[in-house]
Amino acid sequence: GDLPLSQVILGQEATGIQGVNGTAGITVTSLQNVVTVTIKTHMQGQVFSHSLYVAYDPAELEYVDSWSGGFLGEGTTVLVRSMDSNKDAADAVFTPWQKSVYKKAVMISESRTGWNTLGVMGDGDLVTIRFNVITGDKTELLFAEPLIFEKKSVDEKPVSKDMNIPQYIQFPLF
Repeated sequence: GDLPLSQVILGQEATGIQGVNGTAGITVTSLQNVVTVTIKTHMQGQVFSHSLYVAYDPAELEYVDSWSGGFLGEGTTVLVRSMDSNKDAADAVFTPWQKSVYKKAVMISESRTGWNTLGVMGDGDLVTIRFNVITGDKTELLFAEPLIFEKKSVDEKPVSKDMNIPQYIQFPLF
């Protein structure tokens, strides 16, 4: 009962449903057995932090690293955890079917520091994730709990909003 895969054209941005508070998008590039996935934001509100899980098939891809896209500015706190999709925090995030197909996951979050700090408005890169290609001519990624947290005033707590990115993406490997 999972959703069909969304085809992604390499180098072109794939977005989900246009939301009242802006959208996010995904860009995938593949070059010499390295796949680079960039999550972008087009936020009309003020982004204070973001988080998501990215699950993949370790028979096809190997997680290498990830880094901040710089949109939230300097001095942010970035947390990255690579894990099995059926253990730890990821176990409650994915369905049994998803865990059987996408056996590995990476959890990524980034936050501006300090409660007196407001969010950032505009367009930019949130995070870039890099994988090595193990085998195959195409692969899929699964995105779970892709959230942007908005903070409009110093006195309010950040409010979560869905990134509006496709849940599944499929793309060729070259």
